[in-house]
Amino acid sequence: MVARRPRSGAYAWVPPAGRGFHLLAVGAQLEAVRAPADLGAWMRANGTEKAAHIATDQHAVWLLPAEEAAAYRTAWRVPGVRHVASGLLAVPQAGRPEAGAGVRWVVPRGWKGRHVANPSQLATDLAAAARAAWGGG
Repeated sequence: MVARRPRSGAYAWVPPAGRGFHLLAVGAQLEAVRAPADLGAWMRANGTEKAAHIATDQHAVWLLPAEEAAAYRTAWRVPGVRHVASGLLAVPQAGRPEAGAGVRWVVPRGWKGRHVANPSQLATDLAAAARAAWGGG
């Protein structure tokens, strides 16, 4: 299944300027997928992810266009991966440093400026990362 560009312009979302973080209401325009941090690290090291993700010491979180994420809810059955369709999410501001601890953006090699992931590509990449990193998934 190929993802279409949502009418809402969710792929164009960018975090606000600053070096801190803010709380994003998940559900209306954007949803999220949360995975264990080691999957995010594996995907970055192996060049599979195309969108930036939010990292903490425990998790990697990708933002998704809400109107497309619903079609992939069954795809998030990778162990440790959770779809987040509502609530509040701590999102780093654009100027927050990538290095260090705490909530931060992690940018893949060859990044084209996207902060919102393509759900189809992310589902494929997470499944491949789980198989490679954990021998299953």
